Amino acid sequence: MTHDRPSMNSIIVRLELQFCQIDGCYVFLDLNTQRYFLIANDAAARFRRYLNGASTGDDIEWLIGNRLICPTEEASQIIRPSVVAPAAESMMDRPLPRADALFVLQIILGQRAARRQLRRLPFKMILQNLCDRKDVATKATRRARGADASAPNLLPIVAAFRASERISNSIDQCLPRGIALFTLLRRYGFAPNMVIGVTLPFAAHCWIQVGDHVVSDSLDRVRSFKPILAL
Repeated sequence: MTHDRPSMNSIIVRLELQFCQIDGCYVFLDLNTQRYFLIANDAAARFRRYLNGASTGDDIEWLIGNRLICPTEEASQIIRPSVVAPAAESMMDRPLPRADALFVLQIILGQRAARRQLRRLPFKMILQNLCDRKDVATKATRRARGADASAPNLLPIVAAFRASERISNSIDQCLPRGIALFTLLRRYGFAPNMVIGVTLPFAAHCWIQVGDHVVSDSLDRVRSFKPILAL
């Protein structure tokens, strides 16, 4: 007895998986489990053939069995990733004004709130909330201001973010600090992207951009990571 194989058009990469290619390997971020994993050698070759539309039947069975791809009817959308411009400049590398105490306080409180959320809520829920948080006031502010990287309120927020490092713990805190800055920028009418990047030997980092301007790190710092997810 034979079984019909699903067509290539009906098979997709599982929507909870974000991935990028580094040095012939594929690094994945599973949004359901908040875990990273890597495939290399024969496994990477199978996945590469799938992406290129050249999979064999054995490839498809292996990739489905290892939960990298699935039939479209089994897929469930988790978030809507964004396409982010390659980082071209860092506002952290510019001369910054004196930090505004109110902005510093908002960043510190936002970081603490983000840490609580990361302890209590599934990672994918936090990402979904960040994607969905669009209120009328923010939209109106964006229309009025233009909210680009040259807007006058951006440099003071960047200065406050840097100053907050001296007050609140910033070691291994790139994700909660990134969420805090992302949220604050949206509150004041900007259109930021939160980017998660990876490198090998494995390390992960989160940073914030407005357009192609990095606002949370030096340019050299983020260029050592390859984006795997952007919101």
